[in-house]
Amino acid sequence: MLIVDDEALNRDLLGRRLTQQGFRVVMASSGPEALAALEAQPCDIVLLDVMMPGMSGLDVLTAIRRSAAWRELPVIMVTAKSESRDVVEALDLGADDYVTKPLDVPVALARVRAQLARVAAERAALALQRHGDLQHAQKLSAVGQLAGGVAHDFNNLLTAIYGYGEFLRDDLPRDDKRQDDVEHILKAAQTAAALTRQLLSFSRRHQAVPQVTDLGAVAAAMAGLLRRVIGEQIELSVTRPERLWPVLGDAGQLDQVIMNLVVNACDAMPRGGRLWLQVENAPSGAGPRPGDFVRLIVRDSGAGMDAATLARACEPFFTTKAPGRGTGLGLAMVRQIVERMGGTLAITSTPGAGTTVTVLLPRSEPAVRDEAPLTPGPAARATGTVLVAEDDHEVRRYLRDVLEREGYTVLDAARGEHALEAARRAGTIDLLVTDMVMPGMGGVALADALQAQWPGLPAVFISGHDVPPAPHGAAPRPVLRKPFSTAELLAAVRRANQDSSVTADSHSVHAKAR
Repeated sequence: MLIVDDEALNRDLLGRRLTQQGFRVVMASSGPEALAALEAQPCDIVLLDVMMPGMSGLDVLTAIRRSAAWRELPVIMVTAKSESRDVVEALDLGADDYVTKPLDVPVALARVRAQLARVAAERAALALQRHGDLQHAQKLSAVGQLAGGVAHDFNNLLTAIYGYGEFLRDDLPRDDKRQDDVEHILKAAQTAAALTRQLLSFSRRHQAVPQVTDLGAVAAAMAGLLRRVIGEQIELSVTRPERLWPVLGDAGQLDQVIMNLVVNACDAMPRGGRLWLQVENAPSGAGPRPGDFVRLIVRDSGAGMDAATLARACEPFFTTKAPGRGTGLGLAMVRQIVERMGGTLAITSTPGAGTTVTVLLPRSEPAVRDEAPLTPGPAARATGTVLVAEDDHEVRRYLRDVLEREGYTVLDAARGEHALEAARRAGTIDLLVTDMVMPGMGGVALADALQAQWPGLPAVFISGHDVPPAPHGAAPRPVLRKPFSTAELLAAVRRANQDSSVTADSHSVHAKAR
């Protein structure tokens, strides 16, 4: 990474932080020095200050974009908040993104990683065209790692955004006009969470949790969000029968299927139109093979596609959108999810007459409800000591705030080893809330160590990553996936406490029997 800034303090501070994150950093204090650095060695990305004496950042950007060797090099401009005109001019000259001073380093890191992921995706597309499926798969693996890392970072940010948004909503009077503003914040966070699930899904880092699901209920629940996404120019119609057969699938992935199909349809109607979302039963004989299916139809009145475009519609990285407006992953991801669920995807389209996408998913048997219901928590404030282990500062602070509001005494630590030491100093703890993936000792190892000292200690596991299956023969550990709501966190805490109580009672009964 090349950092270009005429202020030594800014340059050195940012350089140290990025070096700590594993980047190899080259620094330049002026425009000519920056161009000389690019001539001397290749770089993957440039952080470029706008305001510099002599040759400005805009001049450097112009030189980079005029060079055949550097034309595709991602450039992120660094500018003061008051320099909005420079931001607009920089974007017009070909800057890929910008950050503002004073610099928020975690945000800057997230944007750097996003640009590197984009470049890796574009290189993967070239590999597909030039070298075939094997090298394409290798590039997709790299893209998946980058996408998964970006999604993990955003899941941490969204956990704090959504959690503190809920605090604000609950603390404001119900008739406060700001309630509507807070609801918009929460809905935006939910939309962003859906996008991170999409990244994890396509990168194969989303571990699907198949369960019997009502696809009609999924579509109806998304209707409100979809109407906000598509805007007022497009009329949305959602229909489903009163009795719909269930399907076996991951509810989060079904959300992604519907969202991607709807977004694609909207892009085909830039001046508005009509969009139909229909879910229905498809009895045996309606699908490509014997058996009953549930049919999802997304139909638009948009521009449609010709035969050549239609033939490539589901190829990864193929897109008809303008540069910067699409990745070409949407339909490829949809087909991938549908086929994993045992279903099929079909597209029909005519130029000028719109497009219809039909998804068929196999009918499933109804769910068998054999779990004991969770008994409501007591009205009184909770008591006891909770140990929180979470390496992300904002998420750790949010967890502490939630649990202290509930009445718990909270100890917290940023690493598993520190959490273990805090528990030993405290002498006793009543509950562990831990991230699964942390530097050094992870959440599972921490829980095993604490439960060896305090048998039966209840634990709540959280994660922004998707968790691999439990080892053969081991009981799966329920995991609360980020971002989660305050209600979901407290429900997981109550469930862990109740499961622990049931286990303790069972041990007591067996002891008396002996």
